[in-house]
Amino acid sequence: MKEHLEYLGTENGVEAYRDKRSGKKLYTARTRPALSDAEAERLTDLNKQAGELVSPYILSRKALGFFDKRRLRKGIDLLSQILGVVPDHWSSLWLLGMTFRAMGEQEKAIDALRRAYAANVANPDVGREYAGQCFILGEREEGVRVSRALHARFPDDIGLHSNLALALLIGGDLEEALSVVRAAHDRDPSDAITSSLLRGIADVMAGKKPRPKKLPGW
Repeated sequence: MKEHLEYLGTENGVEAYRDKRSGKKLYTARTRPALSDAEAERLTDLNKQAGELVSPYILSRKALGFFDKRRLRKGIDLLSQILGVVPDHWSSLWLLGMTFRAMGEQEKAIDALRRAYAANVANPDVGREYAGQCFILGEREEGVRVSRALHARFPDDIGLHSNLALALLIGGDLEEALSVVRAAHDRDPSDAITSSLLRGIADVMAGKKPRPKKLPGW
């Protein structure tokens, strides 16, 4: 199975795989026993507690103090309890990955975000952060692959359109990056991020700026 099947995540309650030899999708029912109502409620409460602990930090780049780190470690412990019962609980995996990122533990972050994306390919935010983590660590080929998949799945999301252009820029495909960002800019000329990215790609192509090899800012 490891040689011939690629795990794609879950679709409508079943696990989906792609046969690398034929390209066809295969499906298998999930065999985990259902949780009792009491256990499901307990895990939901743990997830809520963890979210309250870590949410103020996951999109922040500020330096962490002793008490900040202690708070985040407590959140990690709660999330780990959930994942000990439901290993592919995507929202807990996503929160865990974002928490590790905030703490600067980037290898742990990408592992959790990769698992979150595999468990829920239909959520654009999960894929967005997984692709971003790939670029933080310089995993450009995987970052481009995920960015392409997100753009194909959500073609009307201008943010994902621009993300693909940035991914292609980091990956080294400048011509396609310029084509993609121009298309995004044409659809929404008022979007400041897309306009800035368009100028940035043009500057790289003109030799005015070096091409970024990782996600800018990391």
